[in-house]
Amino acid sequence: MLVLAIVGGCGGGELSTTPAMEGDAGLAPEVELEVLRDRAVALDTLGPEALRAGDALLVECAVLDADGERSAWPAEATPSFRFVPESAVARAPDGGWVAVRAGVLHVSCLSDALGLLDEEPLVVRVRASEPIATEATLETLELDAGDAVRAACVAVDAWDNAVELPLSPEAHPSERVTLEGGALRFERAGTYAVSCPHPGAAARPDALTVRPAAPASFTLGVSPRREIYSVGEVVELVAEVHDRFDNLVPGAALDVQAPTGVNRLGERRVTLDAEGRHLVRARVAGMEREVRLDANGEGPRIRCTDPPDASAIVAEPGTRLDVRGVVTDVLGVSALEVDGRSVAIGPAGQWSASIDAGSGVRFVELRARDRGGLESSNVCTYLIAPRYVDPATPIVAAGTIGLSPAAIDDRRSSFTSFGDGLRRVLGHDGNWLRLDAALRRANPLKPRACDQPGPFGTCLASSRIDYLASWVDGPNDAQLTPVAGGLRARVTIPSVRTSLRVDARAAGVPVRSTGEVTIEDIELALTLNVSMQGGRPRVSLREGSETLRIGRVRSSFPGISGALLNTIVRFTESRIRAAVVAALLAELRTQAARSLAGMLADVGAPQVAHRASVPRLDGGSSVLVAGVRPGQLVLDAGGLRLGLDATLRAQPRRAGLPAVGVPVPRHDGAAPLPLPPRRAAIATVSTELLSRAVYALWEAGTFETAVAGARVGNSSSDARASLSMALPPYVEVRDGRAHVALGGVRARVTWPGLLAEPLDVVLGAKASAALRLRGDAFALEAARVDQVVVGSPSIVLAPSVRDALESFLTHIARYFVVEVFVASLPRLPLPRFPISPELRSFGLPAGDLGLVAPSFEVRPHAAILDADLGLLDR
Repeated sequence: MLVLAIVGGCGGGELSTTPAMEGDAGLAPEVELEVLRDRAVALDTLGPEALRAGDALLVECAVLDADGERSAWPAEATPSFRFVPESAVARAPDGGWVAVRAGVLHVSCLSDALGLLDEEPLVVRVRASEPIATEATLETLELDAGDAVRAACVAVDAWDNAVELPLSPEAHPSERVTLEGGALRFERAGTYAVSCPHPGAAARPDALTVRPAAPASFTLGVSPRREIYSVGEVVELVAEVHDRFDNLVPGAALDVQAPTGVNRLGERRVTLDAEGRHLVRARVAGMEREVRLDANGEGPRIRCTDPPDASAIVAEPGTRLDVRGVVTDVLGVSALEVDGRSVAIGPAGQWSASIDAGSGVRFVELRARDRGGLESSNVCTYLIAPRYVDPATPIVAAGTIGLSPAAIDDRRSSFTSFGDGLRRVLGHDGNWLRLDAALRRANPLKPRACDQPGPFGTCLASSRIDYLASWVDGPNDAQLTPVAGGLRARVTIPSVRTSLRVDARAAGVPVRSTGEVTIEDIELALTLNVSMQGGRPRVSLREGSETLRIGRVRSSFPGISGALLNTIVRFTESRIRAAVVAALLAELRTQAARSLAGMLADVGAPQVAHRASVPRLDGGSSVLVAGVRPGQLVLDAGGLRLGLDATLRAQPRRAGLPAVGVPVPRHDGAAPLPLPPRRAAIATVSTELLSRAVYALWEAGTFETAVAGARVGNSSSDARASLSMALPPYVEVRDGRAHVALGGVRARVTWPGLLAEPLDVVLGAKASAALRLRGDAFALEAARVDQVVVGSPSIVLAPSVRDALESFLTHIARYFVVEVFVASLPRLPLPRFPISPELRSFGLPAGDLGLVAPSFEVRPHAAILDADLGLLDR
């Protein structure tokens, strides 16, 4: 019996046999092989005819002799197998063979030792095993949404043999995928896994990419998405383009149309360069969409329309003022405040508010916020005054000089009044020398004439009297009293002694003698008119004002004929007295008028104002000129009061000024000519002069200028401002301080390092300083800036920028008060009454009669200085 052993191997498939011959156990191998070779004529392959993939391939190889009978295999001969195709089998782990490929397998035995091959191979039909996987194969890997694709479905066993099964393709995800006639139609763009599922078999899908179809619709958006953007911000356009299946079509070409104020940065980015509502349009495949971009770079614009900004208004303090205006912003206004109070906004941006008008410069502070949160501010300025004066109109009683009755005559022994001067003049011996000369010119005091007629036309006594000399016995006295329109002088002389020579004839006997006639207790009163002519006082005798009272007249001629001569003198007393009194009156008139006119000579020409060079903020100067002339002169029982009228102008004048007029505050109880005070003299300057002075400077364009920060004391800054002022400054004196308000100011500020470009602002300021007197000149002390308001219409200022601007503008306001305003202040009309050299020849002292120990007070309507009179050195 032949025992076969199947030996697995790789390639060629060898079969190893071990022969075992019954009854021939002792036969040598070589003998067996040789015997077998001689008898074997063919090989026969034996095995199964049908298998499933994965089954063991059990085959054997038989040796056939010439009779077709099997022969035993010798031990040394090893059969092998030939597999066609070779890939259809595989070695099993135990060394055997396994069918792995479905189809027809040909297996042939062969033996190299015998030199034989089975010419008729064993035919084994191998069918596929159970399916373990399915495979889908697509006819295309990419298509457009809406198109269909076919998939070939194949099931395979573990050895990758196709298994015929009824398979249908499926897609994952399966949303909006339909199977139509074995083809899959896709509507959603994306990546799909297409498989052919079968229970128990793993599906091996094929990948499919579905592209969006042609654009059918699109939306236009922006990123970032904000309600309001900042000017300069970059915005990306987000265009979502979809096909007819609502698939997003990425990368669709966008045709962008940007309006003015919007610039393109590439295909889908724009920058917003201007404030406003911008419509950006985009086109895709003939479709157009638009998006609105609201850019916010400026705050709201706020205006006052009724009354317009920088208006001069006639109003009494304490009245109400209705202000109307408009606030606009391209994005809409969300809030408005007027002087810190919320105000309603009308449909067209109109607003109104009722405010306290106040007096002087009224700043109405406006603040608005737009829908984007940006704030802007503005300042409307109004000049409020009860009256406005034509600057060409003279200021009546711009300065006043007042003398009390004590200044006219205080009856003191020192030189402290005009009466003191008059008494010294009348008490001087030089006056009586002129009286002597006048009487000598009057000789004979009595021409020869009959003093006692006799009978029948005869003359019992006749005489001639000649003046020889005179003596005025003192002390003489004089008193001055102010009366309506002049001064009443009352002069008292104890006696006047006159030396006379009398040539008489009595009863034909000639008599000549020298003696005295004494006139006692002479009291003379006269009124001197005082008026202004040609800017100077004029003193004249008031007609009919003289009164004379004389006591007794005594005559004394020594010797035997004295009695006769005394009698003659008594007969002619009236003529002698008349001559002496006439000469005395003439001298007294002359000296009284001369002394008073001399002491009052300069009362009408004090320095109320002056020609001053006023510094400008730009370093130049304006010339301020004051014209002064005497005004109303009042003399009555209360004393002397002289008003000084003035005009002010500045050079050069600026053309094209609005007709505003000088704002003048109302001052209750202000008297144009104040009564003399309790002291001897008063000098005042109307505070209207201050208003006129700064108005004249405004007319001259002093404030239409440019100013550098260093010039006004802001040395750490290189800021510069170009200024213009639509309203004149307002000046008011109260509480002893001069208050100055600047309003209607427009400034263009350039400030490298702080401002990127010039900035237009509106501003106002209020400053004050204590008004003091230094000599006859005003001075300002303790100057301070009380308020600064800054408006930046439509511009949003950072807090640091606003603080820096307010500091700079505060320096400008302080410089104006300390430098410009103080230079325009007038001088106080401090009166001096010079004693002329002519009067000094009558014993009057050298120097001037002027104000001593003055006290100074500032009232709303005037600066007032009152003092005593005393002798001043020149």
